Amino acid sequence: MGHIVLSHTRRTTVEPATIEAEIVRRADEAAAAAIRTEAVSDLRDAP
Repeated sequence: MGHIVLSHTRRTTVEPATIEAEIVRRADEAAAAAIRTEAVSDLRDAP
């Protein structure tokens, strides 16, 4: 479990070594991308 936590982001030097760690990393990246997209959209819609 600790490995998954350490490898869930590309900001660390720990690469995913299991399929579970890779899934968590990709899910985290997808969530972060969605948040960024929403934030940019909100900024464009601001008066």
